[in-house]
Amino acid sequence: MKRLLLLLAVAVTAAVEAQEVAIASPSTTRIPQFSVSGTSPIQALLKLAQSENVPLGIVEDDQQLCSSEINYFGKDVAPSAVVAGILSNVHGYTWRIVPGSNVLVIAPSEMRPVTTRLLGLTDSDFVPVKNNLQGLEAMLWVHVLHILYPNASSGGSILSSSNDRIYYLEAKDQTVEGILNELAEKTKGAWVLRPLPATLDNLTGDLPFSIFSIDGQGDKAAVVCLPVREENQP
Repeated sequence: MKRLLLLLAVAVTAAVEAQEVAIASPSTTRIPQFSVSGTSPIQALLKLAQSENVPLGIVEDDQQLCSSEINYFGKDVAPSAVVAGILSNVHGYTWRIVPGSNVLVIAPSEMRPVTTRLLGLTDSDFVPVKNNLQGLEAMLWVHVLHILYPNASSGGSILSSSNDRIYYLEAKDQTVEGILNELAEKTKGAWVLRPLPATLDNLTGDLPFSIFSIDGQGDKAAVVCLPVREENQP
């Protein structure tokens, strides 16, 4: 099997190892108070992840998480209760706790086949690695592209600041969703998969997922609701 080489130009002069931050258990941790007003469900979920250290996985299979506005207020509530309250305003979306982890995954109760396929892809060549968050995102996407289009070439360049944290990803023989869940738990943040096109036949090089971490790396809020384009789309 051909091995795919990803060239990452990482300018790190003083790499900072990721520091341990307490992760909120989705069902037992208590949040003293959490509220949002007149905001979209996706922004409410990202606020929960980043302000309360709740690792989340969010699947946008359509525009519902972005197109409506919600209000929520809760005191002395578990993270799972907050997520349930936010989703009570969104038709067809549900949540689950990933077995053996603290990650809460939010997704439609019935995902489209194209979304299920992407999240279920597995690459045995993805090995344990250390990098900053942007580098890990790019590595994962290049491996995904290699699975989908094994005869195409892919490469990338990632520039980072000297203050970027370095994360150790232990993923081996995991699905794309499993790797994203590990990233969410490692970074104490959230991953978001944007709405995919009808097929995976002709994706662009743009990452369809984003990681939102407590240290601000990977923060792409401006594009979090944009559907993923195919190569031939304008």
